[in-house]
Amino acid sequence: MRKPLLALGLCLLALAPAAPAAAQIEAPSDTGGVVPPPATTPGSPAAPVPGESAPPPDSRLGGGSVPVVLDRGLAAGAISQADHDRYRADYDLAVSTRDNLPEDDPDDAACRRQLGSVIEDLERFTRSGALTTSRMPALFLQLRRNTEFWASRPFVAAGQRVKFGDSELLFQHYAGEGVQHQPLANFGKANGLITECDTGKKCERAKLIKLLEELLPLRSRRGDFATWEYFFPFGGGSPPWASGLAQGTAIQALTRASVLLGRPEYRGIAASGLGLFAAAPPLGVRVASGGGSHYLIYTFAPRLRVLNGFLQAVTGLYDYAKITGDPIGQLLFAAGNAAAMKEVPRYDTGRWSYYALPVKNQSSYGYHALVTRFLDNLCKRTGEAVYCRTAAKFTRYLAKRPQEPERPLPPRQRCGYLAPKEEAARQKRKRAGT
Repeated sequence: MRKPLLALGLCLLALAPAAPAAAQIEAPSDTGGVVPPPATTPGSPAAPVPGESAPPPDSRLGGGSVPVVLDRGLAAGAISQADHDRYRADYDLAVSTRDNLPEDDPDDAACRRQLGSVIEDLERFTRSGALTTSRMPALFLQLRRNTEFWASRPFVAAGQRVKFGDSELLFQHYAGEGVQHQPLANFGKANGLITECDTGKKCERAKLIKLLEELLPLRSRRGDFATWEYFFPFGGGSPPWASGLAQGTAIQALTRASVLLGRPEYRGIAASGLGLFAAAPPLGVRVASGGGSHYLIYTFAPRLRVLNGFLQAVTGLYDYAKITGDPIGQLLFAAGNAAAMKEVPRYDTGRWSYYALPVKNQSSYGYHALVTRFLDNLCKRTGEAVYCRTAAKFTRYLAKRPQEPERPLPPRQRCGYLAPKEEAARQKRKRAGT
């Protein structure tokens, strides 16, 4: 794998390529962990819409090169002629763009490497048979955006988020992996927009609708459920992988949006993602714990128990179950809640919090503040003493420690950042003037 474990913080081309949408740097716009509890409303719970509760249709097309798999999908009737032609045009343009990026300049060579990594990840998918039809919209959109982005030789920092043209979707730069669609960032952004409407602040409904409508086609089928997957190697995990933190946030945002916007189909789409919390890794995120279920932050890391990711997953399930009354959601929340109440005290060092167990690495100031807000979210929703008591203790710990300044992103540089060894070689080459 190309990098050590890090804290997880993801316009169409016709056959004749259209002018690329200009990339813009996007400032974070989520709620900082604060999501108000759902209001108790009279009447019957808003149950999921049965017709929308199924995951997206999917076909496995076997392994081979990208053109071969696309041709196979067309011949089988699994994808349309228009989709086949658009995806093939995306791929051909990406390859030709990469091949035409010069290598004599270290920065130009870095742009070539970024785009090359995204192409290589897609090609590994097709060779292994993992390029299913439900994954094509997200993967080829990601390919298209990377082609536009790196051809422009942009200045960007590792971890920086960008958006394109009038699209609301966020992509994030990971060192050596181009820009990746970031489900957690996108649904965090949706939650932030919903909260602004719910709290009487500026309510940008059109922006929220556009973001959600752009996200819906990017969900893929994983087993018998829907999820928003990640498509790049990360922290020792191979793609495609999923996150309980991102999925819980997605389910929460979709369910809240269904109420705000009067869109019952969003509840059904949220329901189609519950299976991630019922399946064991590496397919899902459920592991038995304390008479209940711990929901993992990464499907590929069954022994890593990150508290903030777990608590947000439980909170998302609570909001879904509260709004819909869905018995499956209620059971999944109850199982997660039972485990969380037993696990939470283990993350208290007596002076601070552990970020994850069993490694016992202490939280940064920012992550300690975040997990404190997540505990307070569950305190307000459930009234359980363990959440309220621990949130109060963690708040006192914060008061006794000077606030650390937010660690800035590394400086923006042309063509972004490569994986550590490649970046070191690039900088050495630049210093040598070659």
